[in-house]
Order: sequence, then C-alpha cells, then structure tokens
Amino acid sequence: MKNTATWVSIGLILGNLALTGCESKQDKLQRLQAEYAAAYKQYQLDCVDPMTSGAADALNYVPGTAAKSAAAKPNVDPAEEAKRTAKCQADDAKTKQLQQEVLDATSK
Repeated sequence: MKNTATWVSIGLILGNLALTGCESKQDKLQRLQAEYAAAYKQYQLDCVDPMTSGAADALNYVPGTAAKSAAAKPNVDPAEEAKRTAKCQADDAKTKQLQQEVLDATSK
C-alpha cells in the first residue's frame, strides 16, 4: 500500500510540474497577438510614419507651386539614417517573425 501511495504521489508531482510549465493554446495565441500588436505599433511609429509624413503634401500638390515637403525636409545625418535603417530592418524582421508565430499558433 505504501509503495502504491509513493507512486501516486510521484505521478501527481510530475503531472503538476508538466501542467505548470505548459501554456494553453489560447493563452499562447493571446500572448503572441499582444506581442505582435506592440511590436507593429512601435515599427509604425519609428519607421513607417517618418517616411510617410509628407504624403499629404504630395497628394495636395498643386502644379506651379513649390513643393512643401522638399523644403520642409530637414538635413539628415547619413550615420543617423543608417542607424535608423538598421533598427527598422530589425524591427521589421521581429514583426514578421511574430506575425508568423501568430499564424502558426492559429493553424495548430
């Protein structure tokens, strides 16, 4: 009897350890979606918005007038631009990876 109780106890302990380390499919999906949303929002703010900030001027351009966006565009240090480009490429890769993980989690 004591031997059976020991095995049952060991089984319960191992089962609890396995369950506490596991993440449900829904929890994992929600976590990945939250990570993706945060990463994408940061990518938008850091990389996409600065590139499209003059888009409204371009759409509202009237022929025969000076282009506003060209005059308003500040001189950008090439080193800073290279640093921003590298950061944006890394952010883009992270966002794509998270997007793929979300897709993988939904298809399983």
